[in-house]
Amino acid sequence: MLELRILDFDEIVNFRKGIADLFRICFGQDFDPNIWDWAYQKNPTGSPVIAIALDEEKLVGHYAMIPTPFYQGNGHHGGYLSMTTMVHPNYRKLGLFVELASMAYAQAKPGTFVYGFPNPNSTPGFRNKLDWKISDEYRIATLDYEAIKDAMSMTIGRAHSDSYLFNEKFLDWRLSKPGARYFVSNNLIYKEYNGEIDVLTEDAEGLSIFRGRTQKYNILTKNQEIIDRSSSVKTYIFGYRNFDSKVDLESIHPNLLMSDVF
Repeated sequence: MLELRILDFDEIVNFRKGIADLFRICFGQDFDPNIWDWAYQKNPTGSPVIAIALDEEKLVGHYAMIPTPFYQGNGHHGGYLSMTTMVHPNYRKLGLFVELASMAYAQAKPGTFVYGFPNPNSTPGFRNKLDWKISDEYRIATLDYEAIKDAMSMTIGRAHSDSYLFNEKFLDWRLSKPGARYFVSNNLIYKEYNGEIDVLTEDAEGLSIFRGRTQKYNILTKNQEIIDRSSSVKTYIFGYRNFDSKVDLESIHPNLLMSDVF
């Protein structure tokens, strides 16, 4: 018989092996315990919300969200990033994904919201069964320097996706992700990946450090003019659900730093 439950913070570590085993089954790759500790146990904003499904002692379902701070309209707000949604292949089509997510949402603090970057397989569930607003307009666009400079000029004055990362302590934590190396230039945050530059936040002034370089630059955008100038594009789905937050969610412009967590 299946047992569905919310984990208390003190007992999360007891389920790390089960979560790692399920991660390997669902995603076909090893689970990095250092990133897991960083994401779930060291976040300075607060404790994660983790809902699990157990078949006796076997962990067969997992839904988690971690708190993130936002600033908008001269006010501090709380959000949650939805991440590592997993259901064992033998237990799918039982509604576990929706049940676990709904349990997690019931634990969310009032006046918050949850957001994320679902894959195509889970998007219908988020949209149709969990009341998420989903946008499939966003693309990761690969640009040369002149094109990304023009892209930045279209969003001048916008840094850190309007409202994400206002908290210095949270930013320090965010940039300490194990195994990742981030660079900061003014309000621009970026990392190098496979010889290209992932532009994680936007800042036209900070971008000037790349002047004269011939690398390619990857940016998350839904601006068709920018997309048309790219040498390659990749669809990147973004969505959210509101829990009576006062944040104007439609004005949030997601960036790659918001998704590059796990």
